[in-house]
Amino acid sequence: MTAWHMVEQIQAKPEETIVVTGANGGVGSLNVHIAANVFGAEVIAVVGDLDLEDKMKELGAAHVLSYKSNQLAEQILEVNGVPVDSVLDVVGDALFTTSLQVLKKGGEFCTSGSAGGQKTELDFRTLYLKHISLIARIH
Repeated sequence: MTAWHMVEQIQAKPEETIVVTGANGGVGSLNVHIAANVFGAEVIAVVGDLDLEDKMKELGAAHVLSYKSNQLAEQILEVNGVPVDSVLDVVGDALFTTSLQVLKKGGEFCTSGSAGGQKTELDFRTLYLKHISLIARIH
């Protein structure tokens, strides 16, 4: 239910691109599947091990990237061509800055976990200058 509500909360659409962090975990893998196959969005799955690429693509991911990359934000923007519409996050601090960097103006960041750290620093200017919506969702 958590994954369903996360995808529903951002109102995913077929013409949109969504980054899913922690895509190989329970909620993350369901986020990939639901966003891609139910809502028709293009999904960029972020995992640790790129050996999971085939599994992520079977779930519906268009692209699979590793959070271990020093240039993850650049890679996300490169494969998408433009900033992404939304981020579905279960990682927290470890990918928070990257997630905000790749969001388009008016983008949405929805979180339901913090496996990579519960506390983070936030420059509020990032939110209001890019008109980003922050959504926390657990069901």
